[in-house]
Amino acid sequence: SLAGEALLVARHLAREALLREMKDLYPEALRDEALRPLLQDLAKRFQALFPEEPIPEGIRSLLQRT
Repeated sequence: SLAGEALLVARHLAREALLREMKDLYPEALRDEALRPLLQDLAKRFQALFPEEPIPEGIRSLLQRT
């Protein structure tokens, strides 16, 4: 159905946007610990929306160190 297709597109765009935000923030969060809670929040939102998707390795290991 058209509504189902729109939902899939919206999920894909949300996934891409969250991944891009996390990847863009990652190098900054490496240098500045004050940004890590924001990265953590993005990662939690990503996992809540896409539990089957792994968080990128570098981001996951940085957040585990925090």
